[in-house]
Amino acid sequence: MAMKKTIAALLISALVVMACTNMSEALSQCAKDCMPVCMGVEGATVEGCGPSCEDYCNQLSGGQGDRAGGGGGGIISETPK
Repeated sequence: MAMKKTIAALLISALVVMACTNMSEALSQCAKDCMPVCMGVEGATVEGCGPSCEDYCNQLSGGQGDRAGGGGGGIISETPK
């Protein structure tokens, strides 16, 4: 019986580690660089900063998305109308 509990605990631990790894891999490099700044804001959460940083990076890249992790930094050449 103790062996079954140990195996169950190991499987649950493995699932938690895999979920955390997937979350960090889902962010672009630009968003990963943004996270410390966002988390410095009072009341900020990881769940809130991840999408906010991705949106920020998307704006920097001119709306082309930065899923490859290139760091954003694109120039927006059009002025809003």
